[in-house]
Amino acid sequence: VGRLLPWGRSGSGTDPVLTYLDLGDVLFQEGGTDKVRGWEEGLLGPIIPDFQFVVEGDSVRLAARDRYVPLGGTTRWGGSLELQEPLSLGSGRSYALAFLDGARVWTPEARFRAQDALPILGEDVAARFSVGAGIGLTTLVGSIRLMVGYKLNPQEPDLYHPGDVARAALEGLPLESLRKDPWRRWRIHLGLGQVF
Repeated sequence: VGRLLPWGRSGSGTDPVLTYLDLGDVLFQEGGTDKVRGWEEGLLGPIIPDFQFVVEGDSVRLAARDRYVPLGGTTRWGGSLELQEPLSLGSGRSYALAFLDGARVWTPEARFRAQDALPILGEDVAARFSVGAGIGLTTLVGSIRLMVGYKLNPQEPDLYHPGDVARAALEGLPLESLRKDPWRRWRIHLGLGQVF
């Protein structure tokens, strides 16, 4: 559980968008091998497609990149429930595992969610959950965990390729005009070291 309270210079800029982006390194993010499996590192919570500026001769154009950028949030909670069952594989300790992970990342401060600021921060602040299974092996170099996570209730952008979402935004197309990819609910994680 965490709560960031921007105050002083860190929370009082004249432009709410720039003030929020300046907080980027300290904002909370969730998702990843050691947090909510099923999501990539940091991509549970408010996200936007990534863009890049491309220089072509005398002109500059905005181009889509094939990834999401996490915006993060000033508030979060998260937790995991993991069950482990010992296995008889080789001489080291090995186990099968099943898990349920959940988290919520959001920004309750209205000044950052205003229509002229970053309304995406307030659009979808529901808790997100994933389930999955895997195997853990103790080797000579340490513990290795291979896990597969499945998003139970993904955010809408999670179901689309980020490059498609970025191109749709550049062309003014609605998200619903894109093709959903059911494989984007799945995520494979490789973890090093024992968590529990």
